[in-house]
Amino acid sequence: MLGDSFINWSLLSLSAPGWGGVLLQGFLSSIEIAVGGYALGLALGIGGAFGKLYGGPVLRDLLECYTTVVRAVPELVLILLLYYAGTDLLNQLLGAIGVGAVDISGLVAGIFVIGVVQGAYSTEVLRGAIKAVPAGQIEAARALRHVAAPGAAAHHASGDAALRHPRPCQSVADRHQGHGVARCRRFQRIDARHAAGGRRHQGLSPLLLRRRRALYGADARFQRLHRHARAPCAARLRGATMTDETTHALAYTPEDLPRKESFLKPHRIVLMLLLAALVVAVAVFMRWDWLPRYLPRLGSGILVSLAMLFSTAILGFLLAVPLGLAQVTGPWFFKAPARIFCTVIRGTPLLLQLWLLYYGLGSLFPQFPAIRQSFLWPYLREAWPYGVAALTVSFAAYEGEVMRGAFAGVPSGELEAARAYGMGRWTMFRRIWLPRAIHRALPTLNGETVLQLKSTPLVATITVVDVYAVISKVRQETYLTYEPLLLLAAIYMCLTAILVVAFRYFENRIPTRGA
Repeated sequence: MLGDSFINWSLLSLSAPGWGGVLLQGFLSSIEIAVGGYALGLALGIGGAFGKLYGGPVLRDLLECYTTVVRAVPELVLILLLYYAGTDLLNQLLGAIGVGAVDISGLVAGIFVIGVVQGAYSTEVLRGAIKAVPAGQIEAARALRHVAAPGAAAHHASGDAALRHPRPCQSVADRHQGHGVARCRRFQRIDARHAAGGRRHQGLSPLLLRRRRALYGADARFQRLHRHARAPCAARLRGATMTDETTHALAYTPEDLPRKESFLKPHRIVLMLLLAALVVAVAVFMRWDWLPRYLPRLGSGILVSLAMLFSTAILGFLLAVPLGLAQVTGPWFFKAPARIFCTVIRGTPLLLQLWLLYYGLGSLFPQFPAIRQSFLWPYLREAWPYGVAALTVSFAAYEGEVMRGAFAGVPSGELEAARAYGMGRWTMFRRIWLPRAIHRALPTLNGETVLQLKSTPLVATITVVDVYAVISKVRQETYLTYEPLLLLAAIYMCLTAILVVAFRYFENRIPTRGA
């Protein structure tokens, strides 16, 4: 009876008075957008990852711009910008070549935008995954004459050089040459032992021969590199009388060191000129006469967005620390609720949580006279507390999982050393465990804070006047589409850049020895 009085279940019927059929159609559309966007994003991610690793310099810089811009702008702004601007630009291009205009449906636009956003994130994830593949597996595949990606040999050769332990005065060419010779001699000894082993070792001979030929080819390349790197040293030392120790000390000269590449390469200069030309064209050929009139509102909207960001990030992190700690060391009656909380919050959309708090709890509070007469009512009648609560809960759920991994990743030897030193539980947690966990979680905390900034435009749907709400008001009053959205994207990119630089400063301030 209580449920029937609060919920009208007839609205879910499939017949004409109910909305069940419309909800089912919307559910199917959501599935189509999710599957189509994920497929497109995965394809873009795979291509972008291989392009950033093995592509040319122009392709790498273009992909870097793509991933940086898309990950810095909120998805809601990208959807509006790409849908309206992309449709208009496509129709103008089609009209220029004599083709009629096309009408892009919202479903296709949603799939495209979700795919573009997913592709930017997948590019960085897959790039890191490809770089994490052990070099030995690539070398084994190359020894078996499997096809390697273009540029993979140079990538893994540099990785091999970083993994070795060179002498202080040993050049890179010397290390390559000595390592290649040692590997060839090792496989020659293996060949000799297997040749004396009889027929049961004959199946390994083709593999060893192929491996030895690959190593001989690599050794030849290393010898050419060695001769090229040692030539300047020989020219400088020719005709001089020096001891063997002096000659060995001067073998590793500044000319042999890898020089830092200059940022101002020709293709980057061209890209920067094109970007400058695009900015000038946007400033000259678009309407910006409305900007001085709305500038004070934009400033107050930016302050509201920053207040929502920092307040929810701080409160969410304070809630995430006990959530992560309870999942690592807590008993089952603390661990189970923390895990359920993180799972439920991360499994539901933030917009749905925001509406449940604002339209759900916000409509129930006025029905209780005790709440209306309390000191909380002036705050509960506003919209911003519900926005703060929704964003805080969402940030706490995601960061709680991050802190769980960070607490579990702290080496147990450090905690044992703290106990042996005589620290109590609270002292050990305050001085050892929590700082080390925060240090490990700081890069992920940077990404979560940027995502929190990109989630703040959702509070505009519950009448909180942030910078997105101000831009929406500008679009309604001036009937402009491109200029306000471009300005909004530029504002969020600047805020994201400031956050990234600030977090990188704090990361560099923390010593990394033993991390």
